[in-house]
Amino acid sequence: MKIMVEVTVLFVIKKIGIAVACETLKLAKPLLGNNSEMRLALPVNMKLIKDELEIINAFLKEFGMNGCNSEIIETWTRQVRRLAYDMEDIVDQFMYVVGEYQQKQSWACVRKVFKKHQSLFSLDEIATKADIINKELMELSNRIGCWTNLISDVSYNPATNYDSELLYQPGHDHSINDNELVGIDQNREILIESLHLQDASLRVIAIWGMGGLGKSTLVNNVYKNKTITSNFSCHAWVSVSQSNKIIDIWRNMLKEIYGNDNRAFDAGSMNSAELRMELMKILDKKRYLIILDDVWTAEALFKIREVFVDNGLGSRVIITTRMEEVASVAEDGCKIKVEPLNDHDAWLLFCMKAFPKTKNHICPPELHQCGKDIVEKCDGLPLAIVAIGSLLSLKTRNIKQWRFFYDQLISELHSNENLNRVEKILNLSYKYLPNYLKNCFLYCAMFPEDYLIHRKKLIRLWIAEGFIERKGRCSLEDVAEDYLTELVRRSMLQVVARNSFGRIQCLCMHDLVRELAIFQSKKGNFCTIYDDTHGVAQVRFDPRRVSVLQCNNDGIQSSMDPSRLRTFISFDTCIASCSWYSFIPSESKYLAVLDLSGLPIEAVPNSVGMLFNLRYLCLNDTNVKELPKSITKLQNLQTLCLERTQSLKFPQGFSKLKKLRHLLAWKLLDATYRSLNNWDSMEPFEGFWNLKELQSLHEVRATKVFVAKLGNLSQLRALSITRIRSSHCPQLCYSLLKMHQLKRLHIRAINKDELLFLEDLTLPNPLEKLDLVGRLSEGTLQSPFFSAHGSQLLQMELAWCHFIDSPVTQLSKLSDLTELRLTRVYTGQQLNFHGKLFQKLKKLVLWDLPQVNQICIHEGALASLECLHIDSLKKLWDIPIGIKFLSSVKEAYFTRMHSEFDLYDFAKSFDSAAPPSDSILLYGAPPHPSSTYPVWAPPGSSTPLLRISHRSSVAPVSAPLIHRIPSGSSAFAGMKKRRGRSDRASMEERCQTARRKMVEIAVLFVIKKIGIAVACETLKLAKPMLGKNSGLQMALPVNMKLIKDELEIINAFLKETGMKGCKSEVIETWIGQVRKLAYDMEDIVDQFMYLISEYQQRETWSSVKKIFKKHHSLFSLDEIAIKADIIKREIVELSERIGRWAQPISGENYIPAVNHDSEQPLYHPGHDHSINDNELVGIDKNREILINSLHLEETPLRIIAVWGMGGLGKSTLVNNVYKNEALLSSFNCHAWVSVSQSCKIIDIWRNMLREIHGNDNRAFDAASMNSAELRVELAKILDKKRYLIILDDVWTAEVLFKIREVLVDNGLGSRVIITTRIEEVASIAENGCKIKVEPLNDHDSWILFCRKAFPKTKNHICPTELIQCGKDIMGKCDGLPLALVAIGSLLSLKKKSVKYWRVFYNQLIWELHNNESLNHVEKILNLSYKYLPDYLKNCFLYFALFPEDYPILRKRLIRLWIAEGFIEQKGACSLEDVAEAYLGELIQRSMLQVAKCNSFDRMQYLRMHDLVRELAIFQSEKESFGITYDDTHEVVQVGLDSRRVSVLQCNKGIQSSICPSRHRTFISFDKSMVLSSWYSFIFSGSKYLRVLDLSELPIDDIPDSIGELFNLRYLCLDDTNVKELPKSITKLHNLQTLSLERTQVLNFSQGFSKLKKLRHLLIWKLLDATYRSFHNWEPMEPFEGLWDLKELQSLNQVRATKIFVAKLGYLSQLRSVSVTHVRSSHCAQLCYSLSKMNQLTKLHLRAINEAELLLLEDLTLQNPLEKLELVGRLSEGTLESPFLSTHGNQLLQIELSWCQLIQSPVAELSGLSNLTELRLTRAYTGQQLSFHGTWFQKLKDLELADLPEVNQIRIHEGALCSLECLHMARLKELRDVPIGIEFLNSVKEAYFTRMRSDFVRNLQMGKVNHIPKVYWSTQGKLNHLPIQ
Repeated sequence: MKIMVEVTVLFVIKKIGIAVACETLKLAKPLLGNNSEMRLALPVNMKLIKDELEIINAFLKEFGMNGCNSEIIETWTRQVRRLAYDMEDIVDQFMYVVGEYQQKQSWACVRKVFKKHQSLFSLDEIATKADIINKELMELSNRIGCWTNLISDVSYNPATNYDSELLYQPGHDHSINDNELVGIDQNREILIESLHLQDASLRVIAIWGMGGLGKSTLVNNVYKNKTITSNFSCHAWVSVSQSNKIIDIWRNMLKEIYGNDNRAFDAGSMNSAELRMELMKILDKKRYLIILDDVWTAEALFKIREVFVDNGLGSRVIITTRMEEVASVAEDGCKIKVEPLNDHDAWLLFCMKAFPKTKNHICPPELHQCGKDIVEKCDGLPLAIVAIGSLLSLKTRNIKQWRFFYDQLISELHSNENLNRVEKILNLSYKYLPNYLKNCFLYCAMFPEDYLIHRKKLIRLWIAEGFIERKGRCSLEDVAEDYLTELVRRSMLQVVARNSFGRIQCLCMHDLVRELAIFQSKKGNFCTIYDDTHGVAQVRFDPRRVSVLQCNNDGIQSSMDPSRLRTFISFDTCIASCSWYSFIPSESKYLAVLDLSGLPIEAVPNSVGMLFNLRYLCLNDTNVKELPKSITKLQNLQTLCLERTQSLKFPQGFSKLKKLRHLLAWKLLDATYRSLNNWDSMEPFEGFWNLKELQSLHEVRATKVFVAKLGNLSQLRALSITRIRSSHCPQLCYSLLKMHQLKRLHIRAINKDELLFLEDLTLPNPLEKLDLVGRLSEGTLQSPFFSAHGSQLLQMELAWCHFIDSPVTQLSKLSDLTELRLTRVYTGQQLNFHGKLFQKLKKLVLWDLPQVNQICIHEGALASLECLHIDSLKKLWDIPIGIKFLSSVKEAYFTRMHSEFDLYDFAKSFDSAAPPSDSILLYGAPPHPSSTYPVWAPPGSSTPLLRISHRSSVAPVSAPLIHRIPSGSSAFAGMKKRRGRSDRASMEERCQTARRKMVEIAVLFVIKKIGIAVACETLKLAKPMLGKNSGLQMALPVNMKLIKDELEIINAFLKETGMKGCKSEVIETWIGQVRKLAYDMEDIVDQFMYLISEYQQRETWSSVKKIFKKHHSLFSLDEIAIKADIIKREIVELSERIGRWAQPISGENYIPAVNHDSEQPLYHPGHDHSINDNELVGIDKNREILINSLHLEETPLRIIAVWGMGGLGKSTLVNNVYKNEALLSSFNCHAWVSVSQSCKIIDIWRNMLREIHGNDNRAFDAASMNSAELRVELAKILDKKRYLIILDDVWTAEVLFKIREVLVDNGLGSRVIITTRIEEVASIAENGCKIKVEPLNDHDSWILFCRKAFPKTKNHICPTELIQCGKDIMGKCDGLPLALVAIGSLLSLKKKSVKYWRVFYNQLIWELHNNESLNHVEKILNLSYKYLPDYLKNCFLYFALFPEDYPILRKRLIRLWIAEGFIEQKGACSLEDVAEAYLGELIQRSMLQVAKCNSFDRMQYLRMHDLVRELAIFQSEKESFGITYDDTHEVVQVGLDSRRVSVLQCNKGIQSSICPSRHRTFISFDKSMVLSSWYSFIFSGSKYLRVLDLSELPIDDIPDSIGELFNLRYLCLDDTNVKELPKSITKLHNLQTLSLERTQVLNFSQGFSKLKKLRHLLIWKLLDATYRSFHNWEPMEPFEGLWDLKELQSLNQVRATKIFVAKLGYLSQLRSVSVTHVRSSHCAQLCYSLSKMNQLTKLHLRAINEAELLLLEDLTLQNPLEKLELVGRLSEGTLESPFLSTHGNQLLQIELSWCQLIQSPVAELSGLSNLTELRLTRAYTGQQLSFHGTWFQKLKDLELADLPEVNQIRIHEGALCSLECLHMARLKELRDVPIGIEFLNSVKEAYFTRMRSDFVRNLQMGKVNHIPKVYWSTQGKLNHLPIQ
């Protein structure tokens, strides 16, 4: 029950979270502001309740994990649930009131809203109730604290294995004897045959089915057979269960194999690695049989399988499981599904147990009927039949007693000890359901017994109830369907019917599973089942949900309180009274679901509008003619069902229901379904097209306006549009083109003569189902839609089309079609199905084809057909020719046929002793008992297999045809693996240390800020403000100091719990609340510091008074003081709260910290069965290098490093070589040691010693040796041997140096191989011994993925339809083998369907974090984050804000980090230097990838591996660090209180989704985003912004309110249309970076020089996009005081003026400067100013025009430059200036443009020995360029452009020996390729652009064949030169 309460509490927490979100409170502020104290306290009370409920929820999880069985806790949880429900009601009331106010929008109306008689709720009442609940909740918390000590001894004992007592013990099941086993013969035979297969390879055999079916009994029956087990050398039965640990399973297996051998008892002292080795050694040489009973997950099976050696001796492993996914590990021929017993076998078993002493176990006649009823209740479940039969055998054989027992059977099931085992075994499936499935499962209990639950209805109900949350890009419907499939695969639901392509249509619940669900529902007050059939109604006073199965009286309302009701569903279509009808709308105000389908009602009362919470309203099959006007008030309505009603019109204002997802309305006209218009459709109402969330729309009448607006409904998935005219068709085709989500489309003409012009029909994506009803224009079936997507269509119906040519031929290209219905489509006489047509078709319906007299089916056609239905073919006298070829058909219907049509010839064509087919059933109309329809049955059979109907008394094909599923076909859909709370808990365990560190970082950051705020100097400045004000203002510094002190203690507490390894959910929840408070305090400190800064600037008391008036200042000191006081109280409450809850968690939970990576090493040599050697791809080159390194003839000790990011397969590569016995034989000894981050050196040495000793007993002495003894022992052993040591997963160089102390260099050629993620560790190896492992390329990735995803398919070929989706999934793995293997293996267990794979892809990231199968992927990737130093964590998480595969510029990232405050000064290094060092460290740790480097190998662009980015996003959102906003797929990953927002895609307004007041960063990457709706959101709402990046947005101006962003440090407006900055920009005193590149801004307002903290000022206007003119851009005008910005480091571009050039020297911190429009007269002063700059590394100088001479011969600088660009005519001697003479050889990049040099610049620059990049553009007027030998030895990039006279280029051998990229452009006189280009062996790319045509011809002669990539052009387009 605690789990049930957890689900309830979590649900309420989420709702309160929405209610107290910033945006909601902002809307509610006018309602709360000027009213009673109680109202003002309402948000605070709600927040306190939310916080306390979070702690309670964590506490309940904690108790659940510790196995508490206390009655006190059980009682307390019921009280918690009741309070949670009360709070849910209050939240709904509050949200309703806020919604009402939002709609009214005027105070006059607001007053009316809150008058009780006009509004549903009073705000005063809400506030009062919330206050009461807050007090009750505190009392509840204190109450459990009082009782904790009393129950601690009982509750906190070690958690027991809940299901251990239920495990099957072979040979000990005395409940049933072998001679009593029934119904297992076929399965037993298959199992025995599987064991006896001649196949010598290891085979896994899976026995699966729901709990209680006798899977273990079946296996035990075979296992006990000595004849069978004697064929195996050893055997073992191991009970796995859900909660057993792998190490215990291996121990038990070892004990079973050893039997009575004493060695078995050593297993208890063995660790995991020792057990694995011992088991593998034993099983390696034996033919073994292992039974793994009760396996719950594929992951557990894969882990256990590590010890199963495939030794080619024919070993077998049998698993029993409830999970289809686990069973799918076995091959198809080795999977046995156990079904419930049929009626005959069930009765036989029951009688054996109920009448054990009666001869032949005959049931007395008087008990026969009652016994049958009891057996039917068991529904074929052997466990229940045996238990109940055995119990009845002890009772008196009296009809009264048996009937009494039957009537209370369910009660007996829960209370009778003899039936206890039945309940427990069934309950295990419920217990191990993940939380997100529990409510979904319990909901199915509301449906009647054996009720057929329709998939669509159930999914819509779940969504309406709020059980479904989005996952990734999946819609709610997709997620719900995934949940449904999971319940089916877990055997919790049974599939009754599937459609033709395998999708679930109808489900039901096993009777006993339903009773379990009802029991759990009652226990948790989830729902109430009302049924007074026998005068007894199962009802309780305060139900949340009511399901009426039968109601024969009016008494229900008197026995229950409807005011709490959330759901009302009626299944009784004959409810005796309409009293229900009156009280539901008026009294059940909170209803979310109201289903009155089938009830005899004719009107809906107007009071339905009071159901403000209603989300689902179903009135199907009622007589309702009109909906009331109040229906338009149901703002939350999602589903409205009006099918088969009289209501087809909607009241005005219906389009207000913006949340409507499914609108289904139509009126039945023809119950025979034989006319063109069988139903009447609804009239489209005004504003229909504004219902943007609509997903289903059935049926709507076409009108001109509606068809034109239809394209607005872009989210539609299912559309049925009727009464279409020819004139509508063009517009309809255009509108449909906009629908990217459409899957099902029904189009129906207005009458049978109207022509539908659909030849231009096209859709952006494939459909699943298409129905076309009406005459079709010629060419429709060859339309663009059919050409593009026809092959992917799954279901199609054509009706009333009147084709002259056979439609079968026209549809033959629809290769994936699974269902085809043809009704009145064809006027011809013959239908031919040729060979190979419709290979996937499963259902074929031919109906009303009036002229068809012959059907011919050729061999090979319709090869997969399962159901054939031929109806009303009046001229067809003979059975279809070739019907005998349809060997796969299971059912055939021939209805309303000609009287001469006869199937006797068909029947006689088969052997008279057998039916036509083992699986074929032929049906006609269901016969009346007295009728004498002709039937056929095989001799000796009483069951007719063929019925022929010439009558019309059969259901129309459009109506559902429900018939018994044939024997042998599956009635169940199967099961899926568990994903649940424990999985998420284990993930939380692994991440909690990192999360705590994140909180520590947040807390420490705030502590530092408060420290600054309360420092003496600050308080001295603040004293005048605080001296003569209120008591709160006076107390502000004290309060801030108290908060700081408390946060310091909290921070220490967090560290302490981290060191002790506390796994408490309570602590985890509590630290989340700490983080929120810390963020609040950070905001207050920023406000306080802002006010002090303002005061400091004003300097006069008269101004000070104005500062603190609210309307003149951003913040009021009173407000700050009040907030600080509130936070002080909240933080004290937080401390008290942890004190209250510390007692329950202070015992066993504070266990020593567990090293998750050392307890179970991530990789074990020789035991990685996730991938076999023959599956390894992409490692050949690295394997060869590694082997060669081992075989080097050098005798010194060599260290070989294999390094790369986590998951690339480093250990797998090394293991592949390590397993090579021939290689190992060249070494005297070897050892594999897993190091990890947290292993101690002494443990590493011990493991090394054990590995070296092997089975030698001396190895076990290692445990008692100390560090010194181990060092001596190892050194002594290794001194005389040639050894090979593998050190796996080394994290630091220090550890490696320590380990090396024992690695003796004895001159024998020993080798040490290390694997590491850290480049610094790898650098210890010599250059020739370092192997960097890179991600796989696309080709190898696809091969590996297919090998794992399709392991049983020949050559592992991916089905055509899955290729694109498979490629998308593979692309997400980004070449990471670990992810490819894990995801491929997981998909191998799933259905091979495009829909399932696409859903999996859309929620891949959710799966990565929650699916146990992908658990180790996350774990391995997360280790890198976990072991990041604290100062790198924020820097790493910042990458989560950038889009996937986005190239991140180094400079931009560094400036952002500095603006965020992540970088602290270190020594004399600048912040930029420190940040670049951090960046380098992240790269060295393989957390980032370098996308591009410049010519001297400095990183320019970076990117993040896709999966590492997802890890960063996950951590970032969890810690409220930042969110990514993307509504591309109508899915927004957003958090209400996140500090940073990154907009990847925004198609509609964001402001309603998130709260701006907390934001510190706003970055947009959506270039098309309309910013107008964001202006107030950003510039007014986000006052604390530090970073604002609006680059590339279509904006023209910046509002003046930007001056209010007092905290702003980074402002980027690059590539916008901004022409002018507002004057208020001068208020941004903290601004560090202002980037205005490629904008229209060139001038600054007066006072700009006040921005003293400015570090980077980047501004220029683009003039020439071709960059070919002298002035490509226009620079900014230098403003007054520019030279006073002493902290400037980058200044680009600035226009030279006399004053600026003279003052430039003051900017001594400049590192990069670009000065343009330089005159000759400026040069002398410019050279002097530049000589003062001792930090300059990049210099760009540009003349005012191309004629101006730059006199730079005296240029000198204090330090070398990295980059120099000179643009303009250079004076003679410039290239011999003092600067180039002194520092030229340290210059790395140089560009000369427009220099007009007469002498070759190449010769003059040849002395620049370290040059890596040289660009010459219009720099030379000569004809020849020569590069002599030894020139430019380090040059990597050479560009020669626009050298108009050059006609020859010569490259001598030895020159340019390091060149990698050569670019020549617009050399108009150059006819031949450079002489000597063949010497450039290092060139990787060459570009020859806009060259002469004769040059290109010479280029193609083969002189550049040695260059891998060559591109050329003569005009614009670039062409690739193929290698000859």
